[in-house]
Amino acid sequence: MLVISAFFIFEQRKGNDFKLISSRASEDTRDGVFSYYFNGLKHHEWIGKGMNGTYLCPVFDKVTAQDQLIDRDLIECGYLQLMLKGGYIEVVLFLLITIPAGILGLFFSKNGLSKACGIIIFLWLVDMIPYGLPTISIRYMLVWFSVGVCYSKTFRNLKEETIVASA
Repeated sequence: MLVISAFFIFEQRKGNDFKLISSRASEDTRDGVFSYYFNGLKHHEWIGKGMNGTYLCPVFDKVTAQDQLIDRDLIECGYLQLMLKGGYIEVVLFLLITIPAGILGLFFSKNGLSKACGIIIFLWLVDMIPYGLPTISIRYMLVWFSVGVCYSKTFRNLKEETIVASA
């Protein structure tokens, strides 16, 4: 009922209150950012630009109503963000740590918590394709906690009854 009423309210007011959202919903604003990102990386920079790595990209300035070329240190794709800061080396190391942990958690564990940790890892790896920025957040800490759980042979071999009884 709530979803249906929200839909009708949106349809009624999309020309007034929701005008900006309606106009930008079908607009592609990310392709330019990706082209500037890839054009900004020279051959030797594919190994990473370091912690302060940036790329030149035009950003719309609301005050002057013009595009300004600025150094951006963020791209809204997790794998590209890793590549900007640490290059292919960081992406490969990240995957070499997380993929085996997820496999251990999903297929070589005896309890549901370890399997859930493996699923969390794989969901994060998929989420990093469209967004999933590797920043200090609760979600990112949960992924690394899950990696630790999945690599712990002792924890993976605990029986379900033992985990439930200790909780």
